[in-house]
Amino acid sequence: MMSAGLEVSSSWISDYRADVTHDLDASRQRLMKAFLDMRPALLAYVRTRVAADIDPDDVVQDIATRLMSGEDKDLAGIENFAAYMFTVAGNVLKDRYRHGAVRARKAHVPIYDLTLSDNMPSPEDRVEARMRLQRLNRQIEALPEDMRESFILYKVKGKTLHETAEAQGVPVYKVRKNLERALARLSRKVWSD
Repeated sequence: MMSAGLEVSSSWISDYRADVTHDLDASRQRLMKAFLDMRPALLAYVRTRVAADIDPDDVVQDIATRLMSGEDKDLAGIENFAAYMFTVAGNVLKDRYRHGAVRARKAHVPIYDLTLSDNMPSPEDRVEARMRLQRLNRQIEALPEDMRESFILYKVKGKTLHETAEAQGVPVYKVRKNLERALARLSRKVWSD
């Protein structure tokens, strides 16, 4: 029973081959018969070289179209149709890849559609910062002299507590106390709003 099914299938292929090659010249008939014989091998070749989203049968159809179009060259000089078909198959795959690359290039996002991040402060923020800095300078100048000197030596000039105490000629605990009071006063006067 199975062999009968295969015979029907084989006779269908023979009828298809006869129908397809009917209007072709002798060279094209030989090429088409070779293509139909090589179709499974070409399909396997294409399957190993295309992405999952591409139908290998479509690529093989493109190969057949190119082979039968007569664009490539005179077929009389071709002795090895199998090698010629695999060369055409490689060229079809390259053309599809190039076409896909061009389409991907055209799928860019215009820059005017992007939201660009700017880490620079706004003009309002810069003005506010400048005003706070001026207020800080005025408040530092208004500090009592021992507090101001401790603050400037320690916070502005980067001296250690011991170096600040030595420069002022006072004990370290006095420098700490001056710094605590200076910072409390400045934070109330400058950053209270």
